[in-house]
Amino acid sequence: MAHFEEIILNFFLSYSAEPIIVYTAIAILMTMGSFGLPISEEVVIISAGLMAYIGSNPELYPPVKESASFMTIHTTALVCFLSVFLSDFLVFNLGRLLSNSMKNKYINRLVSPKKMERISKWINRYGYLYPAVFRFLPGLRFPGHLSSGFFKIPFSQFILVDGLAALLTVPTQVIFIGIFGHTIIEHLKIFISALAFLMITFIILFIFRKITEIKQLFAR
Repeated sequence: MAHFEEIILNFFLSYSAEPIIVYTAIAILMTMGSFGLPISEEVVIISAGLMAYIGSNPELYPPVKESASFMTIHTTALVCFLSVFLSDFLVFNLGRLLSNSMKNKYINRLVSPKKMERISKWINRYGYLYPAVFRFLPGLRFPGHLSSGFFKIPFSQFILVDGLAALLTVPTQVIFIGIFGHTIIEHLKIFISALAFLMITFIILFIFRKITEIKQLFAR
């Protein structure tokens, strides 16, 4: 195994024995991603799932240091789900807060009129299911959930739809990694390359989108 791959594997081995640190990092990263920062939810989930697989199999992957506890697949799946859903719910509540009084100007700063128009089309097209639709649209996830609160979507509707969408997608990814973790480690170089490509693509798209929004702002 190449030196770089050994470094990555040792990193996963080390933090699979630090569940509190990793679970806290997952919560922080998922929250940052929900607020529109260029953090790929999928990269976080896949990396966490791989560390959980390693932590669940210490006989195959002896830890680099002694630890009283290790990451487990089911606990990691639960933490990832709660982090994703609660961060979405936080953005939703921010939208409801900004919808009170005369705070529309803050919405206009956070969500461009063009993006708000796209969101309105999604709402008209998918009706009460649209909070789930935004779960799968990284570029519209933050403004979509923010708008859900701004337009006073009922709490029960958002919790049911967005929560069910997150439940069906997030834990299953972690469990999938838990089942096929050995295969991923055997092809670690390809796995790391895929993660790097995904993250770089996500950051480029984020920067491009922000540049486009700034140009539109100065064009008015």
